[in-house]
Formats: sequence, C-alpha cells, structure tokens
Amino acid sequence: MAASARPSPITRPGRQSADGLPGRSEGMTCGSCGRRTRIDRLPRGWKACGTQVYCPLCRRRRFRIRSITMVVAEPIRAEWEQFRLALEETWRRSAPLFLTAQAWQLTTVGGRHVARVFVGNQWWALRLDDSQWSGGRRAAYEKIAASQAATPEFLVFRRPTYEKGMRYRPSRELRPYEIACKAVAWLPREQPDQANPKVRS
Repeated sequence: MAASARPSPITRPGRQSADGLPGRSEGMTCGSCGRRTRIDRLPRGWKACGTQVYCPLCRRRRFRIRSITMVVAEPIRAEWEQFRLALEETWRRSAPLFLTAQAWQLTTVGGRHVARVFVGNQWWALRLDDSQWSGGRRAAYEKIAASQAATPEFLVFRRPTYEKGMRYRPSRELRPYEIACKAVAWLPREQPDQANPKVRS
C-alpha cells in the first residue's frame, strides 16, 4: 500500500474559551451523572467515549469490557513478505505491537472485515478470517468499527498454530505461526429503556 500521513496524537475532551482557544482547566465532567474532576486529564478508572467521559460507577453501568482476537487472512494489495518484514522491524523494539487509537481502524469492505494498521511508516489493509466468528463477535466488531466503544486498545502479535494446515501463516519457510490482531474495548450495555421501550398511548 502507498504510504500515508502519520497518525495524529490522541486528544482528550477539554474546556475551550469562547474564541475556540484552550482555556484554563476546570476539570472534567462525567457525561452521565455530572460528577466533576479537579484535573484536566482522565483520572484512574474514568473512561472516554467519543467526546464524553464517564466516572468509574457510570462506566460500569453503561459499558462492559470485551476483547476479540482476529486472525489475519492476508494483506490487501501487498505481499505477505512485505508486511512480515515491516512487523519484524517493529517487533525488535516491542512485541507484541500496541497501536495508538489513531494508528488502527476496523471497517467492512465488500462484506469483508478489514483492519487498517499503521506499521513501518505506512498503512496496511488486512483482510480478517471471519469464517468462524460467532454472532457476538460480529456484533462487538461492528460496535468498535462504529466508534461506539470507550477507550479501545489494539495490538498485533504472532502465535504458533497447528490447525487447518496453517493456511494463513506468512511463510512456509519459517516456524509455523499466524499473525493476529486483538481489540480490547468497553462496549455499551443495553440500557433498560432500550431493552423494554415504553409504548405511549
């Protein structure tokens, strides 16, 4: 794939003055209960979801943690060897590879689940093996892809495999392994008013 712009740094919700410039910090406010913090950064246990932040109590009420592991079937418009070399260079510094929120994206292209990752100074599109995904995993994937998850984390790693003839291993000349991605996120719980909507008479 052609190289693209580097991911931009992550920004946190904060206060702005009337002219749009950053103003003096007044802390953060929970988007559910209104509880305030005294500092302009996320305290321990607080979570950010889009432009909203939630205190630990509201986080547990509104979200549940979920992780999904996804095996990479093949790079799109690139060779396995190219992607493997980019990963190997990165893994020399850190393994597994943890990506910031701006360095990965889950999407669906032509009915196929695709992960975009920024590795080795360029973007890669990876087709995922979703042939045995459960309905719950597909639903979790769609929520993360739609940015409905709070503070998601993403990593790329390799693991030994001895199943299915190792059809997705990057190289038949190396020790049998497959490339996999793992997304960990706080997904929104179904709220009572959503599960049992009231019918107005």
